[in-house]
Amino acid sequence: MKKRFHVKKRTLLLIAGIVWLIARFNVARLGILSYQVIDRKWYLYLFSVVAFFYSGLGCALALAGVVFTRNYFCYKQLIVKEQEA
Repeated sequence: MKKRFHVKKRTLLLIAGIVWLIARFNVARLGILSYQVIDRKWYLYLFSVVAFFYSGLGCALALAGVVFTRNYFCYKQLIVKEQEA
């Protein structure tokens, strides 16, 4: 079988990162634009926060932050112990 497309792994990773960066920017831009259009009522802000966390995305991001922080401090303590020994 012929290889039609061949891209190095690092190049593919760079392309994927750029695509995700553009997509992330567009989603954030759409969110900001649509958030400016809604009425300025307190219950709409509360509903949007509840909907964000209820969708699972907010919980996933919060959990990822907690896990990252915990792992970072464990790694930092390990490095300090290795330097002391």
